[in-house]
Amino acid sequence: MPSLVFYGRREVQWLATEADAARFLGVPTPAFLDVHPATILPAVVKKMFKNGLHHVFVTEGDKKKVTGVITTFDVLMVMNRVLNPEN
Repeated sequence: MPSLVFYGRREVQWLATEADAARFLGVPTPAFLDVHPATILPAVVKKMFKNGLHHVFVTEGDKKKVTGVITTFDVLMVMNRVLNPEN
C-alpha cells in the first residue's frame, strides 16, 4: 500500500497474532489495526478497548485494501440504536 506508507510515513507491518499487535501498539508510535469486513462488532470493540484505539480500519483482500473505518463514535451510534430502538 504505497499511499499508506507515503502519507503515514511508516512502513506497513502485518502482525500474525493479537499478542504481536499488543506488543507493537505498546510502543508510543503511530500504528494501525485492521479487521475483516465480516468481523462482528463485539470483536471489534474488544480489540479497540484492549489496544486503546479510537479507529480501526476495515480491509479486504490480499493487499489489505482499506474499505472503511470504524470509530468509537460509530460504536456509540450502534449502542444508542440498540438501547433506544424507538429513536
